Amino acid sequence: MAIQLTLIGLGRIGTSLGLALKRRAAPGQLFIVGHDRELQNAKMAQAKGAVDRAEWNLPAACENADAIFLCVPLSALRQALEEVAPNAKPGCVITDTAPLKAPVLEWAAALTPADRYFVGGSPILNPIYLHESATGLDAARADLFEGGLWALAPQAEAAPEALKLVADVAKLIGATPFFVGAVEHDALMAGTHTLPALASAALMKVVAASPDWADARKLADRTFATATAPVSFSSPAAARAAALLNQTATLRALDSMIGQLTALRGAVAAGDEAAMDALLTEVAILREAWLAKRREANWEADELPKTEMPTPGQLLRQLVGLGKRK
Repeated sequence: MAIQLTLIGLGRIGTSLGLALKRRAAPGQLFIVGHDRELQNAKMAQAKGAVDRAEWNLPAACENADAIFLCVPLSALRQALEEVAPNAKPGCVITDTAPLKAPVLEWAAALTPADRYFVGGSPILNPIYLHESATGLDAARADLFEGGLWALAPQAEAAPEALKLVADVAKLIGATPFFVGAVEHDALMAGTHTLPALASAALMKVVAASPDWADARKLADRTFATATAPVSFSSPAAARAAALLNQTATLRALDSMIGQLTALRGAVAAGDEAAMDALLTEVAILREAWLAKRREANWEADELPKTEMPTPGQLLRQLVGLGKRK
């Protein structure tokens, strides 16, 4: 009998997850149900082969699931949990893909019944797609997670079997599980996820609000397009949620950036070529070193857990075992 996985949210992440699982699992081992508030998205995901059935009714999509992946924006995640958790069957594992973990774990603790299991997750994608600009279903790829990480931030009382299950799904689709505390995870994401979105928004606002924008927009090219790209990567609601739900870390990141901009302004005002050269050379070296390491996806051995990729059969047996727990 096939194991049912339900994907809630069929954008880039949810559809790619379905495609990746379908590529790795043996025929008949998995039955993937997909749900999206936009019926057209669900139909398109099914047409791509990411899901076996597109289910418009959310309770119906969840009721027989052995595992549920909430692939919805952070701004919609609490409502999704409210709707999904009561409709999940006992023993079901519920996880998410949102960029913050501390608030999500709080919501899960309040909303998930004791006989269901929640594990916080956050995928860090295949490095070959670092510069891809496509979003939504157009950016769904079966290899979107290969060579990446899957951050896992479990609750203190999380069932070990549930945690292992999500880690094994990550390994099955080519990602490496990376275990991290929720607070630490969110502090890191403030700088690498939220700050770029806010900085690009500020840059767009500054330049577009200039009286010269009508002419400046004609001259804006690669540098401006690249620097403002994060504005388009997520909705305003998602960016707002990432900032306000992680307020302390976001303010710390903003303060640090303001400090750097102030120092840079001082160097420009003083005509300090040496200071500017030092800063710009340093950050160029740092970025290239990071990009090289990210492309290699070969982090130091002591940074990542030593785990073997499970076979589809092993994963499915684990799912069955969880479903029988009381």
